[in-house]
Amino acid sequence: MSLVVRCESCGGTVVYDAGRRAARCLFCGSEKLNEQETSRENIPVPKTALTARVQQQDADARFRNWASESWWTPNIIRNARVQLQPMFLPAWWARGEVESHWSGTVPANTRSGKAPTSGVAKMVLDGMVPASMGLSAAELDELQPFDHADVHDWAGEATGQPFELPALSEQGARRWLRDRLRQEHLETIISQSTLQTAVSSSIVEEHDHALYMIPIYIGAFRFRNRPWRFLINAQSGEVVGTKPLDRIKVLVVSLIGLSLLTLLAALAGS
Repeated sequence: MSLVVRCESCGGTVVYDAGRRAARCLFCGSEKLNEQETSRENIPVPKTALTARVQQQDADARFRNWASESWWTPNIIRNARVQLQPMFLPAWWARGEVESHWSGTVPANTRSGKAPTSGVAKMVLDGMVPASMGLSAAELDELQPFDHADVHDWAGEATGQPFELPALSEQGARRWLRDRLRQEHLETIISQSTLQTAVSSSIVEEHDHALYMIPIYIGAFRFRNRPWRFLINAQSGEVVGTKPLDRIKVLVVSLIGLSLLTLLAALAGS
């Protein structure tokens, strides 16, 4: 038996084992959680999940390295013990061939310093977008890559781990992914052809798409009366998140720098 909990702050909807009680939202740390009856009739059903490879102990070590790698991070965070929660988040993936008819300008020995050019290019690309209310597209980009060949059947509640219900339809995801593949192809063309400006008209011939459940670890800590969170790719161990700065260290370094500038100005004046 499972329990569906929705966060009033961020909208994340997580499925837990009924024996568990969630005190805070895993995504934003809010305590405004509501248990609810959720109909899954119109919710996309994932068929596969990417396989987790990073064990809990290794994930803890990854967090320790991430938290302590910067001297600017407050010592209380560098030494913190954070409970990591393994869970699955939904994400759509698609692969397709993009054909772009493009035009733009390149540097040239002309009065304007540029000359027009155009062409046609094709490339097979793939991409992912989150079907999650708690995971942003920027975070998913940072967490990648994932190994799409290492998959298994999605077992839902039988996994024994919390997971989020998909919040993005197949139609919406495919439209979003086609736009992302078009933009990525244009950026590739600009880089390869050293274009100063460029526009394109692109057609995407989709080869395949799927709704995956991706394995992550999620952790959170409170500092300066606000929640901070980080995510770990449970396949690669990649850590994504924002760390607070130690304001005292920043102040001390700023004062030292200002003192040195004042001293150098005085020496120059004398």
